[in-house]
Amino acid sequence: MKSAKEAEERGAAAEIERQAEIRSICSIPGTEVLVQPLIDGKKSVEEARKAVIEHIRANNTPISTPRSGIEGGETSLEKTIRAASHGIAMRNNIKVVNPVAGANEFRGRSYLRIAEELLIARGVNTRSMTNDQIAQRVMADGDFPIILSNAANLMMAAAYELSEETWRDIAEINNDVSDFKVFTVANFGGVPTFSEIQPSGSYKAINFNEMGASNQIKTYGCEATATRQMITNDNLGAFFSALESAAEGSEKLIGTGVWGLITTNGNTATYGDGTSNALFSVKHGNLISDAEALGTEGMKALRLKLRQMKGLAGKDDLNIKLERIAVPSELEEQGRLLCENQMMVIDGVGVKNTSFGTQLTVENRLSAASVSDYYGFGRRKIVQVAFLNGQQRPEIVRLNDRNPDNMSVLARIDVGWAVVEHRYAVKADV
Repeated sequence: MKSAKEAEERGAAAEIERQAEIRSICSIPGTEVLVQPLIDGKKSVEEARKAVIEHIRANNTPISTPRSGIEGGETSLEKTIRAASHGIAMRNNIKVVNPVAGANEFRGRSYLRIAEELLIARGVNTRSMTNDQIAQRVMADGDFPIILSNAANLMMAAAYELSEETWRDIAEINNDVSDFKVFTVANFGGVPTFSEIQPSGSYKAINFNEMGASNQIKTYGCEATATRQMITNDNLGAFFSALESAAEGSEKLIGTGVWGLITTNGNTATYGDGTSNALFSVKHGNLISDAEALGTEGMKALRLKLRQMKGLAGKDDLNIKLERIAVPSELEEQGRLLCENQMMVIDGVGVKNTSFGTQLTVENRLSAASVSDYYGFGRRKIVQVAFLNGQQRPEIVRLNDRNPDNMSVLARIDVGWAVVEHRYAVKADV
């Protein structure tokens, strides 16, 4: 698990650096229009350089900035932008994996000093400029907005990793979606039957149904603004705090959506016979009415209900094992007693706790519907959360740059959630 997470972090860091370098390469006047198509098209840095060169040749774009190194390696200004991005991020306690050379130097500098260095690197004489003029000029030139957007992406990634949301306990992730169309989720109709194959005999096809459950990606976003006053006053804390809240907000958005599917108990067409029924219902065989309060008897009822679960259209015994229970905050202590203790006392006698080792999810959103109801889950996830092109973290997608007064960062996440399965979940309606 640790190596997988480290690999994911390295991949995220590489993606942030790719976007930063593309923005830097496209800072030549007239080439800004290439930024988003190159980023969204997953183009490499080298491909971006070639695209900029072709654009300049096709449009006779004058090169008024020192970019002669665009056809070769990374320019001095590009290196400065990357180092400043990492330095500003670290100054604001943002996690940076493998900071580039020079990042620590920028970490201790004021924002105004960094802004002046960027202007000097572009050949601007700042000797007679006031602090406010420096701030305005660096915002308009576009380099400082690029640096802030890079640091913003790092902030979003770090805040995302620290999320304490529980929706992943009951939801599978689908990274294989490339558009915003409604798509149908397919699933096996039941337990595949293995039959003896006679010489020259044929194989029986597995019943693979499109159950009628569907999902769709939608876009959610927010905006944060950094002003020239923040640069002059050497205080961008509010800007980065807003982005941190935005990253947490994206996780809460998904959590509220996923657990809302559970508490609202809406209709779903997962039964396999063309009908639509409440997620937890008699028809689905996953509702325990007038259930016992959470305890040994309640756990027994959950286990039995899952063991008795049938395949689609009520066929095939699935014999599902209880893996996890989800409880509202009010039942956390009782849930811990049941799931974390090997022994328990019943009628004054110590006995083995058969619920020991069951995974526990405590979710306060469940309390809004009931403080006494609880849920049991098998190994398969009943909700699907789909991300456009596998982008699970919120990302910075566009800058309102070339504005001398402020820079607006637009953050977005493309995601959808839906119930795709009913057979691996049971509700105890107390």
